[in-house]
Amino acid sequence: MRTYRGQSPEERRLDRRARLIEAGIQLFGTRGFAATRLRDVCYVSGLTERYVYEQFADLAALFDTVLDVLVAELAEHGAAAMRDAYDRREPTARVGARALLSWTEADPVRARVVFVEALVAHPELQGTRVKVIDGAAAFFEIAATMQRKTELPADALDRRLNGLAMAGATAEVMRAWLDAALDVPAEQAMAQLAAIAIESIAVTSGG
Repeated sequence: MRTYRGQSPEERRLDRRARLIEAGIQLFGTRGFAATRLRDVCYVSGLTERYVYEQFADLAALFDTVLDVLVAELAEHGAAAMRDAYDRREPTARVGARALLSWTEADPVRARVVFVEALVAHPELQGTRVKVIDGAAAFFEIAATMQRKTELPADALDRRLNGLAMAGATAEVMRAWLDAALDVPAEQAMAQLAAIAIESIAVTSGG
């Protein structure tokens, strides 16, 4: 297998992919999807259109991949925090909310892609809102399962419905806060979400 500057063809392809994804994160998280053009991605990544189309069908496909990467990144960040909380017997919903805040404050640009751009109804981005809500719902389902409360619903559908409800609330609060439409300290917003989550994860369809 031929190498170039110490990299195999597959390593170079993966390197280009990583550069395109990072360029997408920066552009979608600052300019937004609607204001980003393919030439912008080429300029920021330092790659030509040929290499963009080698990896992605169009700009929407790049956004979709960027979102997958960030949702997975956030999920792992939250899961690690909740595992630690479980060991300390601390309410996992509260810890999950704090983990969301720490991830957002560490890189607001990444957070804007997930909680603002993915939730906007761009015609080219069918299904991105569902990805965010489903990802957040799974996060709260894990919190509900780990939460040490005897009144947790045994029914998986109840846990799923509770997770979706909290996911929708979380996504809207985060969108409003990142857009400065919610003029409260981030800690206050997260504390409120945690309090709601702790109560809502125990709700059952039986009353």
